[in-house]
Amino acid sequence: MWIRSQSGESLLNVKDLCIYESNYEEKKYQFRCFGFGDDYYILGNYSSKEKAMKVLDKIHKTLLSDLEMNLDVFQMPQDNEV
Repeated sequence: MWIRSQSGESLLNVKDLCIYESNYEEKKYQFRCFGFGDDYYILGNYSSKEKAMKVLDKIHKTLLSDLEMNLDVFQMPQDNEV
């Protein structure tokens, strides 16, 4: 599935996607997809696990309806849009 990053600066053909809890200065929930080796791309950052799960639900629904709706790219929403 093609996913455009929250920033709009990356468009990646994503096979695997995970939510990662980041504990730097403030807690964030990041959508990451992994590349080669230990490389990964951050597709979006969300302020709560609940928001990240809502986005994951949207991605899931898009995958399920992809054939019917002919959607090719999922745009990661901004944190305040969730």
